[in-house]
Amino acid sequence: MTITQCLAAFLVSIALSGCGPSAQEIAAAKAVEERLRVAEERLHAEEKERKIKQQYNDCVSNVVTHHNNNWTSLCEQEARRHTKELQECITDPMIMNNPYMGEGYCKRLHGNIDGSKDCLLPKSLAAPLDSYTQAEKSRCIAEAKLGS
Repeated sequence: MTITQCLAAFLVSIALSGCGPSAQEIAAAKAVEERLRVAEERLHAEEKERKIKQQYNDCVSNVVTHHNNNWTSLCEQEARRHTKELQECITDPMIMNNPYMGEGYCKRLHGNIDGSKDCLLPKSLAAPLDSYTQAEKSRCIAEAKLGS
C-alpha cells in the first residue's frame, strides 16, 4: 500500500467515525495527498531513468570490452602472421642471396610484429571492427531511448 493509499484510507476512517473533519481540513488533507502522489510519481520516474542510464552504461561498457578484446586478438594474429612470413622470407635462399633484397628487405616487408593490444591494425581489419562497434553503440542508444 502506497503512502497516498494509506492517507486516503485514514481520511475515510475519520469520515466514517462521525467526527469528520472540517472542509478546510479536508482540503488540506487533499493537498497533502496530491503532493505525496506527485512525489511518488517523481521518485518512480527518477528510478526508471536511473535504471535506463545504468542499462545504457552497461551496454556501452560491454561493447567497448568486446571491441578491445577483438582488437587485441587481431593484433596477436597479425603479429603471428608477420612472424611466420618474416621467417619464410629470411629462409628463402633466392631472397637472401639477392644483393638488392636480403634480410633488410624481409624486415621492411614483414617486420611489423607488434602483437600488443595497442598495435596499429591495417585498415582492412580495423575498419570493420570499428564499424561494428559504432553500430553496437547505436543499438545501446536505441535501447535506452526505448527504455528496454
